[in-house]
Amino acid sequence: MAIVQETRPTPTDASVISISTYLVVITTICDQLSKRWATSTLLDPPRVLHAGPFLDFNLEGTHGLGFTLFGINMLQSISLLFVALGLVVFFVLSSWRLHTAARMAAIGIGLVMGGIISNTVDLLRLGVAIGFLDFHIGTLGVTLSVADVAIVIGLFLVILDISIGKQPAKRVTP
Repeated sequence: MAIVQETRPTPTDASVISISTYLVVITTICDQLSKRWATSTLLDPPRVLHAGPFLDFNLEGTHGLGFTLFGINMLQSISLLFVALGLVVFFVLSSWRLHTAARMAAIGIGLVMGGIISNTVDLLRLGVAIGFLDFHIGTLGVTLSVADVAIVIGLFLVILDISIGKQPAKRVTP
């Protein structure tokens, strides 16, 4: 009688971990530099730069969520809640990153982690996460930052890797 055992991919090699680590650093630096440019360019004097029919550079800040509870403005508490949630997600992804053998997942995780770190820096430093890439069609639109775009692309890559990733190979032993 043959015994069927599932084999899992081996833990990551150094190159996969390095790719995600580099992307965390590069994403964070690019986002912070782009936000520095946006704040210096769009605040002095305050203005909106039109870059095309669907894109404007328009500086906005968000706490992630805002509301009032019992007449008390909860924005600072919400910002701290998002910082804590972001750090939890960051450490979960960091652990996952150390155990993935898939390059696509490692790239996605690195982008998401870099975006989380950069937005967390904004929330701690400024109390708001800065966005300035105003994508719109007519009056419908969304304002993002480089970190937000990295998070969206990273999540797409992780979901794609999970969807089309290799299934564990079945090994038959006599």
